[in-house]
Amino acid sequence: MLHRTSGGTMPADTADGAAQEFLAWLNKNGADTSRLRWPVTDGNGRKAVATQDIQENDYALRVPEALMMSPSKALKSEIGEACDRHGLRGDVLLATFVVFEMRKGSKSFWAPYLQMLPPPETCCDWSTDELERLHDPELQERAESRERWVRDLYDRYYTQTLIVRYPDLFPASFFTYERFRFAWFVVQSRAFGRKLRETALVPLADCLNHSHSIQCSYRLVDGCFELFPTRNGEYVQGLELLNSYGPCPNSKLLLEDHFYIFVMV
Repeated sequence: MLHRTSGGTMPADTADGAAQEFLAWLNKNGADTSRLRWPVTDGNGRKAVATQDIQENDYALRVPEALMMSPSKALKSEIGEACDRHGLRGDVLLATFVVFEMRKGSKSFWAPYLQMLPPPETCCDWSTDELERLHDPELQERAESRERWVRDLYDRYYTQTLIVRYPDLFPASFFTYERFRFAWFVVQSRAFGRKLRETALVPLADCLNHSHSIQCSYRLVDGCFELFPTRNGEYVQGLELLNSYGPCPNSKLLLEDHFYIFVMV
């Protein structure tokens, strides 16, 4: 059985403090989080709970577009010209922007968001023995080749290009493979895109757990991202407020979206 949680783990005190700072940042900058309570923790990690009944087409969460991280914002940043010149696009550009903003530390506008992100965990992090327990040689090969592919992206765009040509913008001491890998899988596991103008990280919306059965969608209205229930769906006060990734094969969920397998015996 597959279960989606909202990320890896960090010490409880650190996680609580980072979460509260993150929520304060959201609300200070125009987000409406009043219709949910997050983080609520249980044995399966962090989750969001609805604070009121939310009917079809009424929003459960509203996040201004100004708080979202996207490739277009990367191109307008200090690294935009260099990245554009060397062909960084889409997810690679967004992941690079994440690492660039991480380097700024507390000076980054997105610092409260970036500081609370737990390490993404996918089956690419599993040992060979753990992968073999899936009894799926094709998935095992895809996990191993995915790791090689991410390493190739790093070498192509960083080792061979950005770090060499722009050492002040992309110092090798900070733009390591480990940080690029972290950012890459953050983008793969958290970004929205299909119904937006471009792929984007949407703070807090990307913290909701997944259910294939929930009827919900998202939209941009007056410069804000809104998550809302659809097709006679609703969010019920006191129950978990979930998102849906839509129909996805298990292989994609395991490779990119930090799902976990619980084996029933």
